[in-house]
Amino acid sequence: MNEKLEDFFIEQGFKKLMEFVPGFAVYFIMENRYANAVCLIDQTDHPEITAEQYEQITKKISWRFVDGGCLDVHMLSLILTDDENAAMRLSGDDAFCWLILEQENRLLIPEGRAEDFYGMKELLTKCLEKPYAPKGRLEDPVIYDARGQQFYKSIKERPLVNHAIFIINALVFTACILTGDFLYDRGVLNRDLVYNSGQWYRILTCMFLHADITHLVGNMMLLYFLGDIVERALGHFKYLLLYLGSGIAGSFASMAFSYYFMDDRSSLGASGAIFGMIGGLLWVLLRNRGKLEIMTVPKILFLISYSLFSGFTGSNIDNAAHVGGLFSGFILAILLYRKKRKKPQESRNG
Repeated sequence: MNEKLEDFFIEQGFKKLMEFVPGFAVYFIMENRYANAVCLIDQTDHPEITAEQYEQITKKISWRFVDGGCLDVHMLSLILTDDENAAMRLSGDDAFCWLILEQENRLLIPEGRAEDFYGMKELLTKCLEKPYAPKGRLEDPVIYDARGQQFYKSIKERPLVNHAIFIINALVFTACILTGDFLYDRGVLNRDLVYNSGQWYRILTCMFLHADITHLVGNMMLLYFLGDIVERALGHFKYLLLYLGSGIAGSFASMAFSYYFMDDRSSLGASGAIFGMIGGLLWVLLRNRGKLEIMTVPKILFLISYSLFSGFTGSNIDNAAHVGGLFSGFILAILLYRKKRKKPQESRNG
């Protein structure tokens, strides 16, 4: 039965936590630092497990997810048993604990317990009804480290692109301090130099130049705190497209404004790309019911309103780039972001 259930969970996209207590097996799905976990307790082979041990170990499992960086953990316990009464005594008043009657191949949800857990009721019922044929696996489902102290964070979950952009901006600003006007003269955005001299590279290079340390720090704070969230949601390549695409769109918006109002001033800064990242985050939040990690729709709307107000009431600020970046980031996110389709078990009803 244990092998049958393990194959079932792996097929559903779960990973297995390395076993650290005999009789307990944990399977989980991680998404945006949130964990949905199932703890399988084999009371049939381990009748010595007590109610106190059950409570302590399930709490310890939840804390390990938190220690590994999870913001929240939802866990269902499944007790494999041949004795319904013994299993009920073991689980106590745990509302998220079901029983699997091993001899009957039947799922039992006691009265007063959660009626479903991310669609698991129907899936488990069908699994138990089917005859079991062992399947070979191409990879080990265990992804917990040998010491059991923290989760292995895959490269995909690390905001490498955002950190690289942060470092590049800091290095370029340092180079500007050392070289004076050399990089500014060759990198800022200027409509005449772009159109008349063909220096189209300026629509990109201007995004990495900043007028002073205050300008740099303001942009980098937003990049650091919000960019990581957006990159985790979109992925590395799509985040890079969003950032650069928004920055370039902001540059074109700035040049269009300059042409229309006959304003020949030069422009620089990552603000167009930053506003694009914020616009992209707004769309991602809307697609995730208004909340993702620490950000919510009210928070991002306040940030957008405050930033635009500060821009329009300030001086020497390229508001066209800000607005152009904001709208282009929102549109690019609509095109690029695909919310991960939740598996049937990932719609909590209990």
